[in-house]
Amino acid sequence: MSRLLAAIATCLALFPRDAMQSPASPLAPLAQRQEDGYVSLSAFVRRAYHRSEILDGWLYIDGGEFSYRSPTGLRYQYSTSLLAIDLSQDFTGASVKMISTRKPPGAPSLRQGGLWVDRTQKVLYLGFAGSHSAFADRADSPRGLWSFTPDGKGSGTFSNLNGTVSAWFLENPRPFDGLSASGAGAGYFFGGFMGDQPDIKGFNVAEETPTSGMLTYDFKSKTLTQSDAKGLTTTGGEMQRSSMIYVPNFGREGILVTVGGCQRSKEAKNEDFLVSNAMARVYDIATKSWHEQATSGGEPRPRKDFCIAGAASTNKTFEILMYAGWGGNLGIRAIDFDQAYILSLPSFRWFKASYNSLRPRHGVSCHHAGGGKVITIGGADTAQDGPNNVYRDVFNNEDPFKQGIGIFDLSTLKFTDSYKGGGSPDSYTLAPEIQNWYSTNSRLPTFDSAALSDVFAVENFTASSGGKPPADAASGRNGAGSGSSGGSGSSDPSSNTGTIVGGVIGGVALTALIAGLVWFFLRRRRQRQDAAAASTSAIAQSQSAGPSTRIAGRVYHEVPQEHAVQPYNTNSSSSNQPPALTEYY
Repeated sequence: MSRLLAAIATCLALFPRDAMQSPASPLAPLAQRQEDGYVSLSAFVRRAYHRSEILDGWLYIDGGEFSYRSPTGLRYQYSTSLLAIDLSQDFTGASVKMISTRKPPGAPSLRQGGLWVDRTQKVLYLGFAGSHSAFADRADSPRGLWSFTPDGKGSGTFSNLNGTVSAWFLENPRPFDGLSASGAGAGYFFGGFMGDQPDIKGFNVAEETPTSGMLTYDFKSKTLTQSDAKGLTTTGGEMQRSSMIYVPNFGREGILVTVGGCQRSKEAKNEDFLVSNAMARVYDIATKSWHEQATSGGEPRPRKDFCIAGAASTNKTFEILMYAGWGGNLGIRAIDFDQAYILSLPSFRWFKASYNSLRPRHGVSCHHAGGGKVITIGGADTAQDGPNNVYRDVFNNEDPFKQGIGIFDLSTLKFTDSYKGGGSPDSYTLAPEIQNWYSTNSRLPTFDSAALSDVFAVENFTASSGGKPPADAASGRNGAGSGSSGGSGSSDPSSNTGTIVGGVIGGVALTALIAGLVWFFLRRRRQRQDAAAASTSAIAQSQSAGPSTRIAGRVYHEVPQEHAVQPYNTNSSSSNQPPALTEYY
């Protein structure tokens, strides 16, 4: 008896909780199939292209795609739930508990999107950016803006804000693959592509139209504004697949900092230009102006799809971690991109963490959770080159980080096995090698402009330490509504297994029950699999080892370029957006 019960429980645990739910009503507008983004530790394989944020001691993970094991083989899905991790608890990657809150019909489930966090009103905003998944039914999400109000227990309430928000959110295609950040009472989205992508085949997507400039959403007034990127000569205001971080400790209202990433070529839409990390870009929120600053030290190789996170130290510096990413090549050439670099402010000097490159990844997110501990989440396997589908195959191999969770210590510049809950943001101690450099060198660089020097002349560190930022914590990638719906959470997708088994066993023979369960799940999975169009696009081998590399018909250049791009227009409708067909990778 006990062995049979254990077998049934194991079978159920392999499937997300929503696999046992009835399909959404066909009358529901744009109904998606529901796929819980959290599966059991034994079933989990990979997660990538999600977005995440920290709010009031909880780490929230939204959207993206993931893979997991099932009795019929590896499954590839997109997440339709919001995951939450309690940062007051100690955990390792193997022991971390995730609470999953199912989204209501119409709520966005996107990849390559963004999250804004209003720490004053304690609200998350989603749906303003992102594209639909390449996996499963590839369902799109209606345009608009949504909010999520946490309940302090890992779950909360989703609200549709389309009845009151700017018409821009409803009339224009969502941007995606841009840079998002939150701070100083607003959410920001810089660069990216424009396009609803109505047609997708494998990893090919439609309407990847580069766009420039900054979208700013004021959390208090609920207004959306657009500004150009005047002052950025090395990028021309265009940027994709990079990350941006809010740094509250410099400038009158804080600054935004971005490094790396790529640019889509205007002349040839299948070319991406990787941007050099020898130059950082700074946005001063108080004056709404962009600046560029040369970096020093050994900068990271140009890359995209990395993540950045940062924290202020007791030394009154601010360290920005750049982790992972890739240069456009899959396979053995990508392993060296498993690197961690620190850009220290205000010196704008790079420092490299010393460890063996063994776990390359891209499409990863990370956040400083307190005490110098940075939590990394997910990432596709950049070392996997084929054999069948260039987009799907990077989800084939199990993440070396259990459940995709890694912990990096800014104080030691090393990965650690565990996270200790309750770390205070103002307790971060500078790593010895960085401290030693500051003790013998000038704290400030030679600024590239007097205006930027003036920005850094204003510092906002607490008296007790250099560390605690004023309400807006720094982390990065890389909206009253017309309707609302509450969510319920669970820390384990198989938490109700005992109840399910007990209710069924009473009237059915145990052997028949096991056979029925196997038949049921195989049938449901086979139906889903048959409904999704298969794609088998293979990646081409690199044809050059020089400064440019051609992959799957796209050329990657390790040089900055200026390109004219399609700017955001907060007053225009989607009909003004020119179509452009390009490859996704």
